[in-house]
Amino acid sequence: MDPRVVVGGDSGKPYLSSDEDSLAVQAFAVVVEAIERRLPINKSEKGLKLATGLQNATVSTGGCGCGGGGCDPDKCDC
Repeated sequence: MDPRVVVGGDSGKPYLSSDEDSLAVQAFAVVVEAIERRLPINKSEKGLKLATGLQNATVSTGGCGCGGGGCDPDKCDC
């Protein structure tokens, strides 16, 4: 593993998606291309649709769907 991958992740500047011409970046590009070839094409007028059913979702700041204050199995499936 190229140590620049870790440094880039820690700094918030992903190395593997950079314009750098290294073996790590080239290998990552090969993996991404292979995944893209296997994914079904699902484009809409508004762009790529990555998830469905999340229009009314809320973001929790807790560790599970219960939010802060502990887990409540009656409120979520955690």
